[in-house]
Amino acid sequence: MAHPKGIDGSRSADITSPSAEVVPGDIIHLKMGDTVPADVRLFDAMNLNCDESSLTGEAIAVEKITTNEIHVPGTDQLATSEDEVGIADRINIAYATTIVRKGRGRGIVISTGMQTEVGKIAASTGKKRRKAGRSMNWKKYGKAQPIKGAMRRTYDFFGKFLGLTEGTPLQIKLAKLAYFLFFCALLLAVVVFSVNKWKLPLPNEVIIYAISTGIAIIPESLVAVLTISMVVATTVMRKANVVVRYVLRFFAPLTLYQADRQNLAISLLSRLWAASQTFARTRQAHLPGVL
Repeated sequence: MAHPKGIDGSRSADITSPSAEVVPGDIIHLKMGDTVPADVRLFDAMNLNCDESSLTGEAIAVEKITTNEIHVPGTDQLATSEDEVGIADRINIAYATTIVRKGRGRGIVISTGMQTEVGKIAASTGKKRRKAGRSMNWKKYGKAQPIKGAMRRTYDFFGKFLGLTEGTPLQIKLAKLAYFLFFCALLLAVVVFSVNKWKLPLPNEVIIYAISTGIAIIPESLVAVLTISMVVATTVMRKANVVVRYVLRFFAPLTLYQADRQNLAISLLSRLWAASQTFARTRQAHLPGVL
């Protein structure tokens, strides 16, 4: 990381210190090319733009301000707390690990290390958090909490084993559908046996009929319907320039996964232009006088 200038509260001159020695309360000077060493609340900004692509995925540099007039997204109401706006909307804060693309500014450090926004992301990937309501602490949550916590933990354990609480939303819905069909098949088998008054030993015809009824409830075209649905959804996403995949014959396969349409168009056109020039030179070399 860069070593930005910080103003020591007990001195009148600027000093340069390693980013590891920056603590909350320090005043940081930022200029073009610097890497922000901590989360900084800006109070002075002169055409300050920071590249936050590593944190928020924003394709272009974000212009920073010093005022508190930040509106809640989608409304005209001013935000009064951090919970009301996302990280990308807090444009009066320069985040750690972001890079100053142009301008200069000053700000006061509000958090360092694992307390920064990028540090919280790193902590969330390595720390396993327990879901709310799973605590067994009866002194804090009441005498009934151990029973509730044990029941919810048991549900989480079996839900994870059966695939009902872990995985993507599509996987969870498919798992629920599978178990629903399974219980419907069991119900139909019980109905078939009940019609025959559970006479023992059960005739082979009744057993075969019960099994056939249970198997018949499984939709044979489920896999085809899921595949077609996902293909249609991917096609819609491709038309919206969310996922684009081109395989061109004249040069190496080109795969682009970008959500920013401007960068997508620029990169695609540049590669197409380079490929067309290469192809033109190849034709001219093999067929003199054609081009």
